[in-house]
Amino acid sequence: MNNRLKRVTQIMLVALALGGVMQLGTALASAGMFKFGEEPAVALAATSAAETSQLSDNLSAPASNESPAITSYAQWLDAFHVHETLQQELSEWMADGHKRSDMMIGFTFLYHQYGMMSELLPMVEAREAGASWAELFSDYVDEHGAFEPRAFDMNELESLTSSSSLSADDIMIADRISFVSGESVKELLALKLETNKAWQDIATERSIVNGSSELPRVQITEKQFALYSDESFSEDRVAQGFVLANKLGTAPEAVIASMKEGHSETEILAEALEAQYESY
Repeated sequence: MNNRLKRVTQIMLVALALGGVMQLGTALASAGMFKFGEEPAVALAATSAAETSQLSDNLSAPASNESPAITSYAQWLDAFHVHETLQQELSEWMADGHKRSDMMIGFTFLYHQYGMMSELLPMVEAREAGASWAELFSDYVDEHGAFEPRAFDMNELESLTSSSSLSADDIMIADRISFVSGESVKELLALKLETNKAWQDIATERSIVNGSSELPRVQITEKQFALYSDESFSEDRVAQGFVLANKLGTAPEAVIASMKEGHSETEILAEALEAQYESY
């Protein structure tokens, strides 16, 4: 891998919106499942050269990571790919008196963590008992630890990608689900190929709340790294800020400013989700 591709690959992988897939992502990039244009902009997943070359390097332009605001419960269900089975559970818990806003906040957090539906109600009940969302999120991260991807060698990766119907997203989603369910990546990919099931169905069968079929995309330019990083705030931290902003659908500069003030990612996430969903 030449130095420029290695540099772009490293930056890109730090910025993967689900985080923690450096080994697998590097192998995918080496295998050509990530494509880059001539500009030093960073785009995740298999973006065409034409699309990548159009990425703006103009920092005054609107942040490309921002998502449309969610304005209704129905829109939220659609945005987070909430399976009908999980929707029914949410409805039953709300009928029992639990607040919709608490369900939405807890579910959204678990979605980004690839958490289990069985973890939602205890989290909501702890919130009702007086715990803060920031405390609950921090405790969850401490208890479960960071996602640890598999280390694929090139021969294994070539075997997995021999089918043209598998994408880079499929392999990384399988790796993410594997980390939670304990099944092997090969087993999950074989299941998808044999049954043609959507990842939403595969995840729901395992009580995993994140059933998305594509990974989020985060775009970062070299100029943005240079603008936001300094001696006390590394490029890795800048990438983490962009990833968190992507999850929240907000401008990365605001998130990075909060991080530089000393706020943890779980604190920022909790404050933003409360502000977004508390009125539901």
